[in-house]
Amino acid sequence: MQHIWSVLCQNSIIDKDTNLFSLNNCIEELSIDIDRSKMPEPQKDKIVIPIEFNIVNFWIDDDTTKERKFFVEIDLIDPDNKTLNTTSAEYIMKKGVKRFRNRIKAQGLSITKDGRYWFKIKMKEKKKDKFKEVGELPLDINISYKILDKIK
Repeated sequence: MQHIWSVLCQNSIIDKDTNLFSLNNCIEELSIDIDRSKMPEPQKDKIVIPIEFNIVNFWIDDDTTKERKFFVEIDLIDPDNKTLNTTSAEYIMKKGVKRFRNRIKAQGLSITKDGRYWFKIKMKEKKKDKFKEVGELPLDINISYKILDKIK
């Protein structure tokens, strides 16, 4: 089993007739305005940005003689190397299948401050094994702290 690529995008679509996969609005960077009067102190607490996103992974396997179960774990790491969230899932790659795509849909992105965040992609084939990092995705977060006036 080999990890080939991962993509962070706003959404993805699988065409049921052709099995083609479309990745829409790939994300590399987010710029966010935050009302300072309504948020915790930066770097002390995490805040959740209301955004929907997908992480799509592509895997290949040369051994197609048997069904394969594998486990994926994705950690979100902040600029201070602190793990903010971990998402995990279990997948089955059926016998005879050479290529496999999976997507993880998420709502809400935890952040702590400006900087480069990393989604660390890890996998293992046996439940008792340790996860091995197979890929990573950077996401740059730019925060503008403002006092937003209410419109009257």
